[in-house]
Amino acid sequence: MFPRAFSIEGMRILDLCKKVMTLSDEVKITVSDQGWYVRAVDPAHVSMIEMSIPRTDFNTFEKCDMVFGIDVEKIAAYLKSLGTLNKESVKMTIDQQTNRMVFSSQVGERSINLVDTIGMTECKIPKLYLDAGITLDSAKSVMAWIKTAEQITDHVRLSLELPYCLTLQAYGEVDSAKFNLEGYDKTGRPAIALYPLDYFKGIIKALGNEKIRIEFSSDFPVKIQSLVTQTVFLLAPRIESE
Repeated sequence: MFPRAFSIEGMRILDLCKKVMTLSDEVKITVSDQGWYVRAVDPAHVSMIEMSIPRTDFNTFEKCDMVFGIDVEKIAAYLKSLGTLNKESVKMTIDQQTNRMVFSSQVGERSINLVDTIGMTECKIPKLYLDAGITLDSAKSVMAWIKTAEQITDHVRLSLELPYCLTLQAYGEVDSAKFNLEGYDKTGRPAIALYPLDYFKGIIKALGNEKIRIEFSSDFPVKIQSLVTQTVFLLAPRIESE
């Protein structure tokens, strides 16, 4: 297969790497005429990500059908080193014959080995019809509460109470905390579910200032979707014993 070249703002690839790094240090990228597509699951099969970068977002895009694996930590480290140049277009050449991905920018080149995709877990994103939902202008609005919750427990309880009061709750042996989410487009019916706080924090942190939609049902996965980038996270619930 001949080398394929793509160019895009470096921050877009860094953003992809940061989000995947919440689950894994390696990922398989599928390229089609529509763009780049990523789907991955963490080793414990607790959380999943589905993300795409549409072809129209690239400055240069060679039409092809290909699959290749990358080390997201190595690529993220390189792109971070570019500093403000990340806002400029970065050229990427994928050569599967030499098993390398070459980045070219104003300051030089960086060659990184591709990762073997054999053995990477194939995951299917389930179709979920979830009861409760809310839209938030920024994922960061949740982070202050998460820092408080970490001092209390290792899980987060999401609950929706009528009339549409969506809350985050943390309960420990002695302390507790409750945070009413300030958002809009609140929908659904009463629901309550527990989720691992470390995974929840990683997802929220990765989404940063992006506008998000959170949806869940009692004892079902929570769906956290970016309304800015084409990114969806799913996080499995922690089932409470009776």
